[in-house]
Parts: sequence; C-alpha cells; structure tokens
Amino acid sequence: MSMTLFDLVLFLVLLGFVWFGLWRGLIRTISGIATFVLSLMIASRLCEILALKVLFFLKNNFVLSRVLSFLFIFFIAQAIIFFIFRAINKAFDFSVLKIFNRLAGALFGLIEGGLILGFALYFSSKLPLGTAWTNFLETSIFAGPLIAFSNILLPLLPEAIKQARPLLVK
Repeated sequence: MSMTLFDLVLFLVLLGFVWFGLWRGLIRTISGIATFVLSLMIASRLCEILALKVLFFLKNNFVLSRVLSFLFIFFIAQAIIFFIFRAINKAFDFSVLKIFNRLAGALFGLIEGGLILGFALYFSSKLPLGTAWTNFLETSIFAGPLIAFSNILLPLLPEAIKQARPLLVK
C-alpha cells in the first residue's frame, strides 16, 4: 500500500504535533492532553443542563441542542483549564530537566496529535461527506490506526453525541 496525498497530510499534521510537543516540553504537552480529556468529561456532564436552557431557541430540536451545548461547554472548559495549567507551568521552572522535558514532550505530542486527529477522523467518518472521503479513509495508511487509537476516549462521549449518530451516519 502506497502513501497517498491524504496520508502525507495526516503524517505532516502528526509531525507538527510531535514538533510542537518537542518545543513545548512534557509539562505543557501533558497539560494539553489533560485539558482535552477533562474538557470532554466536563462537557459530557454539564451539556444536558445547558441543552434544556437553550432548547427553546433551537425550535425544540433536542439533539441539536445537546450537541451544540456539548461543544460550547467543551470549548469554554478547554480555555479555563488551559489557563490553569499555564499558571501551574509558570510556577515550576524545570530548566535542569530541559532535554528530558523536550523529548518527553515530543512523545506526548504524538499521543495528543493521535487522539485529536483520530477523533476528528472518527466523526468525519460518521458524516455524509461522500464516497471520495470514504475512499480516502479506507485507503489511508494512517486513518484506520488513528481512529482505533482515539477509541480509548469514546466512553467519555455524552449520550447526546451518541444519539446524534443516526442523524450523521450515511
């Protein structure tokens, strides 16, 4: 199986996460992963409350209300948690462990990139994006393993996203 342009793009994005992790270091990269996972957990717990409050504005479309509420809370939680970790990172200066911090950051950058890309590919596979997109995903060297890797976070998804699946599946 040869590498396609789609695979090259996925590889370059993953390489970008590794490079960014190398540049940021372990502490900041782990905080990025933790921010992503904690935001998923917070949004999945609180989206029902917000969904009920905005239901009227979305013409009583409960599924849409739940999905939009989840996304809104997810992004707000990401911003808040990011700033908390940023303050913690500034409080600790690990200049003695700089090389280890950077190399471990690159490894965790790969993990973070794999989770984020895998999640994006997983959800894109559920959208009616046409046969060309489906072919990209099926023939890709990287898409399958990335989607499988992101499956470790699927239990954190709220029921709202799982219930929207029939609306999204081709």
